[in-house]
Parts: sequence; C-alpha cells; structure tokens
Amino acid sequence: MYTNGIVADHAAIMKFITFFMSQAYNWASLSKDPSTKVGAVAVQGDQIVCSGWNGFPRGVNDDPVLLNNREEKYPRIIHAEQNVITNAAREGIRLRDAVLICTHHPCPTCSGLIIQAGFRSIIFDAKTFTDDFRMRLKTAIAEENFAKAQIPVVGIDYKPD
Repeated sequence: MYTNGIVADHAAIMKFITFFMSQAYNWASLSKDPSTKVGAVAVQGDQIVCSGWNGFPRGVNDDPVLLNNREEKYPRIIHAEQNVITNAAREGIRLRDAVLICTHHPCPTCSGLIIQAGFRSIIFDAKTFTDDFRMRLKTAIAEENFAKAQIPVVGIDYKPD
C-alpha cells in the first residue's frame, strides 16, 4: 500500500483506520435517533480534526415523539457527515484533503457536501450496507458522484477490538 508516495505498512494503516472507525462509532452512540445511529470523523494525518453524529440541529429539543415518527424526523435530522462539515466550518477547520471515516455509506446529498468540502477519500463500515432497494439506489447515486469527482470510497469490514 502507498500513502503520499511512501511505502506504508498495511497492518499499521489498518490499525489507524480501525481506531478512527471506533471513534466514529463512539460519536454515533450519542445520536438520539432510535432507529439508526451514525457517526463520522474527519482525519488529517494521524489526528481527528472534527466529528459528528446524526441528530436534530444544535439547540433543537430531541423530542422522542418527533424522533419516533419518520415523517417528522427525516426533514429535521442532520446527518453525521453534514455535522462534521458544519462543525468544521463553525470552528474554522479546513477539511480539504482530509479523510472522512463514517459508520455508514454517505447518502447522495452528503456526497455532494463531502465533495464540495474537499475530502480526498471516504472510508465506511461495509457491514452497514443493506439490501433495501431505496438504500441501494441512494448508495449508487452517491457512488456515482464520488466516482465522477475521483474520490475513492473504501468499505472496510470493521471489527471492534
């Protein structure tokens, strides 16, 4: 495996990726969404520079009635990837050339934001793929966006330590 033109030890890289994925899952655990908990971290070099999880916008009450009603929840929820990007903007953190590590594959809307933010690659937990037709279609659209923008997307078989 190569990184920045230097031969790198695959096992060492996987150790870092596994650590960062565990952090994304830690952030996901903060989500109040009763059906899907998603987390993401932006990594530059060997450091997490920003993180996020899916939930209602900052300052909006995590009302269980709204969270348990998909028609009410979906228009309000902010995806983990969106939170990473907006949290970085709020703190003045550049994301250009960062790696985004997510517990789930990004949706089409998030793929556009990820591309615009300048991420150089995306790593996600491949176990979160679903056979649901709607989700496969959304994943295919996001994958097409990433391919056209020449941003590699890698699904890993994450195994917590």
